Amino acid sequence: SCNTCAVPEYINHGINGFLADNDEEMFRYLQILLHDEALASNMGVEARKTIIKECAIDRFVKQWNDVFDMAANISYLG
Repeated sequence: SCNTCAVPEYINHGINGFLADNDEEMFRYLQILLHDEALASNMGVEARKTIIKECAIDRFVKQWNDVFDMAANISYLG
């Protein structure tokens, strides 16, 4: 993926994906994955673990509810 925004919070370069700073770098990483089936498979397994851990529905719902709870409890200061 592109090495920008929040992406590096989820992708550990070389473990569960590759982070690229430009098109040429991205192309090189894609070539590596296309020619190394074991690496591509291992990265896929690690990426799935990351998504299950970091983006689980229970965690999302809790964070979503926390935002609404915070918004509902803010006093109007106007």
